[in-house]
Amino acid sequence: MENIFNALSQKIISFLDDENKCSNLEKLQMCFALQTIIYNVSITLLILFISYLIDSLYETTLLLSIFGIFRIIAGGFHFDSIAKCICATSIIILGGGKLSHNILLNASLCMLICFIAIGIFILYTPKGTKNNPYSKSYSKLQKKRLIVIAFLFTLIAIIVPGIRTIIVFAMITSAILVLPNLIHRLRVLE
Repeated sequence: MENIFNALSQKIISFLDDENKCSNLEKLQMCFALQTIIYNVSITLLILFISYLIDSLYETTLLLSIFGIFRIIAGGFHFDSIAKCICATSIIILGGGKLSHNILLNASLCMLICFIAIGIFILYTPKGTKNNPYSKSYSKLQKKRLIVIAFLFTLIAIIVPGIRTIIVFAMITSAILVLPNLIHRLRVLE
């Protein structure tokens, strides 16, 4: 899978830089950026197409957006290959979209689950990825953003029953995905 994205990126770069004016570093940067864009667009289209086929396009689109917001800010567990990431993301988003299509949570359970997720977010400090780590000041800023957004989405989930399950699923899944990093950090502190 990674080879396909790489080959496609290389062809696009060859087309854009047909006179070889870019340095090798610039080509590598373009290649990485293009691979990321191609990967994200491909997976998003695949997930949305499948969600259309299983009659949960609205829920899946909303879940993908909300989950994406939490993942961008919080980060968390990352797989070591694109294939594993595609499988996990597809299962989380499609499964959560279909689940949200069929289940409506009550306000009390919503609040309980959201506050558990917020508790995890309060203990957790976003650090970025291994390839793109955050500075201390940026980590603090991301943590503040994460907590504010979590409270905002909790409020929306309580007020708007139609998207409650989607928001709760996005929050608790994001919280679960930061647990490995949080547990590791707490063990180091002992």
